[in-house]
Amino acid sequence: MPGGPRRRNNNNKALRSKKAAFRARSKAVEDRVARPDGAEKAEEEKPKIRVRAGRVTKAGVEVRPTELSKKKVKKLEQRKKLVTRHLQEIGVLKKSKSEDVEMGEAEKTAKARK
Repeated sequence: MPGGPRRRNNNNKALRSKKAAFRARSKAVEDRVARPDGAEKAEEEKPKIRVRAGRVTKAGVEVRPTELSKKKVKKLEQRKKLVTRHLQEIGVLKKSKSEDVEMGEAEKTAKARK
């Protein structure tokens, strides 16, 4: 073949599934090694968390607005608040005291404006 063999697409479906299967196998082996009794632990059902344009971390919802317009940043922040509240309601995140403090400050500034 002139020009050498065709370069394989590194992101093709067959290869992706092969890689995923390999990862799953190696994780299963790690789990077995970690638990010498070999018992399969039943994973508790966790509520599915979906967040657009951001990640849910242990601490909360992290939104990374990188080089976005002010409008987009504002929307993301709004969404962050909404998702955080939702996660607290379903009990994934603990309610933090700092939020109450922030609310108090916001109310104070609103009163000061009047």
